[in-house]
Amino acid sequence: KGSPSMAQARSAQRRPRASRFFPAIPGLAMEHHGGAPWVEPYLESPWVKAIAHLAPPFPSPEDSASSETWHHFLLACALGAWVPVVVGIAAAVAVLLRSFCCLRRPSPRRPPKTVVFTCITTLTLIAILGGIAAYLIAGNSGVKTAADQVGRAVDQATATVQKGLALSAYTTDILAKFDATLPKCPPAIQDKLRVYRGQLELARTSLDGFNSDVADLPGRLRTARDTLSDISTVVLYGLPVPVILVLICCALMCCAVRTMKRSRYGSGKCGSCVGRSFGVVLFVPTILLVTCVTAAELSLGFATASFCRDVDRNVLTYAKHFAGDYDYRVARYYITGEGTSPMLDELQRVSATVAEAASLVGDLAPLARTACSDGGATESVARNLVEASSAIDVVKTIVSPNNIYPYYKKAVHEDACQTMVSGLAWLLICQFAVGILLLPIQALSAESFFERHAAWRLSRAESLMSSEMGETRRGG
Repeated sequence: KGSPSMAQARSAQRRPRASRFFPAIPGLAMEHHGGAPWVEPYLESPWVKAIAHLAPPFPSPEDSASSETWHHFLLACALGAWVPVVVGIAAAVAVLLRSFCCLRRPSPRRPPKTVVFTCITTLTLIAILGGIAAYLIAGNSGVKTAADQVGRAVDQATATVQKGLALSAYTTDILAKFDATLPKCPPAIQDKLRVYRGQLELARTSLDGFNSDVADLPGRLRTARDTLSDISTVVLYGLPVPVILVLICCALMCCAVRTMKRSRYGSGKCGSCVGRSFGVVLFVPTILLVTCVTAAELSLGFATASFCRDVDRNVLTYAKHFAGDYDYRVARYYITGEGTSPMLDELQRVSATVAEAASLVGDLAPLARTACSDGGATESVARNLVEASSAIDVVKTIVSPNNIYPYYKKAVHEDACQTMVSGLAWLLICQFAVGILLLPIQALSAESFFERHAAWRLSRAESLMSSEMGETRRGG
């Protein structure tokens, strides 16, 4: 049976093997936050769970270094959208064949009804309006909110860079005051001041490293904000275009049916030709366009839902492959609380060094006041060091995880993985329903009405002609 430690070891060896074949179950997935107080648990939305079950798994951290893994993932997302492609092509072919095939129908004695066509058109309009409303409320607002969150992060990053540069300049001024004070003090005090000056020099070096690390952060965040703004524009005006085309098709077909129904003269063959022309020129291209856009959006939905299935781990996987080690370590600390942040480590060293120097120089100030020719200079240096320490604390508050993590939670957890995914799902359902299912049915019902109406008009014309010929013969 073995000892408990051996059983635990065997159990630990079996877990990775199971997770290799089965996806992580929400609520039972391994935790990545390491018990950090600022990290909040991520709850998957129902749409993410539903779509992620159909989507390929997101690349694991072990496989993220290979570009082929990412190519295979994107290819699997694209190939997974075969259902709307097959259904859309079948619907387009059915409408096309119906447009070229004339079915023989018995001549009706009464004008055909449009009840079926009216019901399908009403259902299509309701689905279009409901889908667009849900999409605009959910998906587009999510993109805009994410862009706003990144914009606020840009302001925070810009303030951090400005305060860091100001601190560096302020530290340089303090070093200049040290240099001016040293010759005015006796050798014993000069030795101590040189030690403190050396510590402050190291603090400035660390501060310069911090400034170098965060110098390009506002620019990268601005790029992300502008990208999200562009995506918001595309999402607002681009993605609903197929649904708007379906709406135009419905309006044109309704006008044609209404006009045909009110016409009183002619054989009706012209209306039948118009119906077939609509099927070939308008309906089939619209169905194919909606099919292509729906397949592309479904592929995007697969990739997004797979990414959001375990979003914190997947963000780190993406950062590990596409960003440097420095960015990955910073992201891992802010998102999960694991490890340390090089940026905060440098700032902490600067803070500790400046605080220690301020304390030591402050303790030395009473002795320097009497021993140095300019005794007030040392006290001035001590006050400047205290002010620098307070300014560093302000920067530490800005870049603290408690201040940064809410931006990540709002932009990624809530906007990207809940609101945007929900909006995309409603848009997919709307486009599939109205463009691939209801629009072909509407086209077939309209063509059927045109044929029956033409047959009725022809039958009525023949009956009128035969009656006129009979009256002519009787009159002759």
